[in-house]
Amino acid sequence: MKTQNTVLRICTAVFLFFTMMSCEYIDIPPGEPTEPDEAKVYVAGYKDNVAMLWKNDGPQYLTNGETGAAAQSVTVSDGNVYVAGVNNGKAMLWVNGRAQALTNGTQRAVASSVAVSGSDVYVAGENNGKAMLWVNGEPQALTDGTQRAQALSVAVSGSDVYVAGYLRKSAKTETIAILWKNGKPQALTDGTQEAQASSVAVSGSDVYVAGFETDVHSSNYLAKLWVNGNAQVKAHGGKALSVAVSGSDVYVAGFAYDHKNDVSAAMLWKNDESQQLTDGRESQARSVTVSDTDVYVAGTKVNEENDKDVAMLWKNGDPIQLVEVDTTFSAPVTGAMSVFVEQ
Repeated sequence: MKTQNTVLRICTAVFLFFTMMSCEYIDIPPGEPTEPDEAKVYVAGYKDNVAMLWKNDGPQYLTNGETGAAAQSVTVSDGNVYVAGVNNGKAMLWVNGRAQALTNGTQRAVASSVAVSGSDVYVAGENNGKAMLWVNGEPQALTDGTQRAQALSVAVSGSDVYVAGYLRKSAKTETIAILWKNGKPQALTDGTQEAQASSVAVSGSDVYVAGFETDVHSSNYLAKLWVNGNAQVKAHGGKALSVAVSGSDVYVAGFAYDHKNDVSAAMLWKNDESQQLTDGRESQARSVTVSDTDVYVAGTKVNEENDKDVAMLWKNGDPIQLVEVDTTFSAPVTGAMSVFVEQ
């Protein structure tokens, strides 16, 4: 089915950036001064094999392009900018542009998400098939390596640390969507269908997890939101990849099948309402965040003239292309994986 092929093509393109990485320090030049009331919008992603950070649309290069790299997640705390990602096969954390390797590169690894609470820095990812959590650079294995697993998102609420991801119990079973709370796993699915917990957010006593599971009646994915373990289906033929909560509103970003145009389209769900972010363009929404009354979504869309992925930011539904328009076949492949807003 074209939906499945589309998902596979995009995911494969992103996966290629996870396979390589090196540890180096590249100073990030200061950006243009902003007005005191202007929101600072940070977007993590990639440009070909370079890990990228865009600040208020301006590009900043975290790596030099000599090895494959991608920035996966960004957050800001006390004026410090934290970016998690991968470079030359190592899980990486950049703090204000300074690179810190979380692994030694002997095994494939990736840092998928970063969160900061007080003086503690939490990074979720994978090392050699183990779901990992690094706290201030110190590794904590969430799985023992006998099961293929990956941690994809981390959130901290008080003294509790939540990690979303997946594991596969054996080669003969499907992946299970997992939420770890303080290292203890909770299965969100039963393992009969392929599933993944992509993102976690906490508001008060409520825990929200975005992800997906294969429909038992078809080969399509179901975009899902779990609230305190209870599943809600957001779309048939799609995936939920990010969740954010603001007040009583819950925002979910991902993609769903656009039957009219026969493509996967970037989607934003607010509570029970859905919004398609592109019209007739193959696209994905990878990350969502809310600042005051503004909703920001990072993701990719395909340039129809050269079939290349383009890094995108949507603010309140309005598209902002993060790279220069290039319709040539030599144009770089770019993607936006995470967005954070500092007011």
